[in-house]
Order: sequence, then C-alpha cells, then structure tokens
Amino acid sequence: MRARTAALRFLALGIALFALERAFVPAREAPPEPIALGEERLAAERRAFLAARGRLPGAAETAALAERLVDEERLFREALARGHHRSDGLVRRRLARNLRFLESAETTDDPTDDPAEASAIDEAALHREALALGLHLGDLVVRRRLIQKLELEVAGAVRAQVPSEAELAAHHAATAERWRAPARVRVEQVFLSRASRGPRLADEAAALLARLRAGELGANGARALGDPLPLPPAASWSEDDLARYLGASFAATVLALPEGVWSGPLESSQGAHLVRVAEHSEGRSLPLVAVRSAVREDLLARRGAEARRALLDTLRARYPLSASNAAGPPR
Repeated sequence: MRARTAALRFLALGIALFALERAFVPAREAPPEPIALGEERLAAERRAFLAARGRLPGAAETAALAERLVDEERLFREALARGHHRSDGLVRRRLARNLRFLESAETTDDPTDDPAEASAIDEAALHREALALGLHLGDLVVRRRLIQKLELEVAGAVRAQVPSEAELAAHHAATAERWRAPARVRVEQVFLSRASRGPRLADEAAALLARLRAGELGANGARALGDPLPLPPAASWSEDDLARYLGASFAATVLALPEGVWSGPLESSQGAHLVRVAEHSEGRSLPLVAVRSAVREDLLARRGAEARRALLDTLRARYPLSASNAAGPPR
C-alpha cells in the first residue's frame, strides 16, 4: 500500500476548504448553520453578467443573482443530505480521479512509489477517501452535478404521475393561445435585387409595379423581369416564417395587405419586393388531438417547475439565510 503522507492530506483538505470558503460559508454535509453568501461568489456572478450583457446588474438583478446562488446552495445541501454524493457514478469517478491526480503530484519524486500498485487502487476506496477529505465540497462540477441530480429526481417524480385525459383537456383549454395555428398568406412576388440594380432599384421597382397594376404583365412575365429570390419553396407563409427570411417589418406589412392587389415596393435587407396576396388564411385553434404530445410536455414542465418551487419553499425553512445576508445581498 502506498504511503498516504500527511502533506498530501493537508494539501487536499486545504484545496477543498479554500474553494469552499470563496463560495459559501459553511457548506458541510449536514450543516446546522444558516447559509452565508460570500462576497467573492456574488462578485463572480456580477462579472459573468457584465461579460454576457455588457453592463453590470442593477440592484434588482443583483438581488435575483444572490437569490439564485443561495437557492443553489440549498439544493446542494439537500443533495448531500440525500446521499447523492455517495451514490452518483459521475461524482465517484471525478472525485477518484481528482484524488489520484493529487496523490500522483505529491509522490512524483518518491522512488518508493510503485506505478502498477497505484493504478490498481480501487476507485471506490479513492471515492471514500475524497469524501473524507471534503473534496466534493469545493468542486464546482460536483456541485452542479448534485444539484442536477436532485432536480432530475424531482422532475422524475412528476413525470411518473401520468396526466389523465381530463387533465390534458383542462390544460389545453387553460392555455388555448399556445395551441393556435398562425394566420398565413399565399403570395406572389417579384424581387429586385439591391446588389445587382444599385441606384436604379427604386425607379425600376416603381416602373415594374405600374405595369403589374395596369395588367400589362402576368405574374410569370413579371418574375422573368425580376431577380432570383433565395427563399425556400412554400405554399403559404406565416408571419414568423417571413420574418425569419425577410425581416419582421416586411412580414407584418405583408400579413396586413389586401388580397388580389399588387403592392410595394416593400423593402427588405436584400432589395425591393412587389407583392400580391393571393389568399389570407386566418389563425385557428388546434384541437387537443392535434397537439396532444405538446400539451402533455407543457403540463409536465409546469408541474415540474411547481414541484421545484415547492421543494425550495421547504428548503428555505430547512436551510435559512444567515442574519448577515437577510437584509439583502452582499455589496
């Protein structure tokens, strides 16, 4: 058996405690103390917010960040209380690997170490020792995994309760606006490219529109005078479909056009469009039979969110916030 030096144990424990101190104080397996949110952890979240949005969070946003961090700590502590750090395979492998790395770094220059013996050390034994040293408390990957494990446990309990037909029908009715087919239009259009026509674009579009309105050209003849438009073929378009390719303003304008009249020129990022709406199709409610799977997933997702909120309500009483943070987040 390899020598487990006192220096190694001190190093591993020191790493765990240092990382833990910079996040939450304290965070032991069964902590009786209230949660104290550290300045360093919230400052790191504020920096991440700045990097993502280009500005620092305001007071309300900072409070929301602090609340999320404290709730994550509650979930982490509850996962520890339920023993997920002992049972989860990913956590076991990561902690065993981390301890093996620390030990190899400590004993690299020790000629008495036997590499073959080191490779044969049982992963479970390394896992137990890593837990004894507290390595799981300061590892952010382990923390995220244990929080995820607990949340999946809650979601799994919700999904085990299959919604009845009556519950699906009630949820479909209560969220009817989510289950509507959008209004659509069937259009003909002639496109004039800004790239190919340059400063002539406006004049040529106006002249071609006048000929179309006078009936001098059929749609096919007009398209022959236009430019290729790189759009996928479609029998009809919703507003979202058109917005995806030609912009929100263009799409909203087309949906509001009357049928049977050549209109334009309508501007898009690519050029000018002469458009005639051949047919409007109004939006309509979709029956439950057409959207059953989506309704079921939406209902389960909402129940899952409610179950998570209920769990956090329970955990707020079990793991309260310390008096030093109760008046607001650290500044």
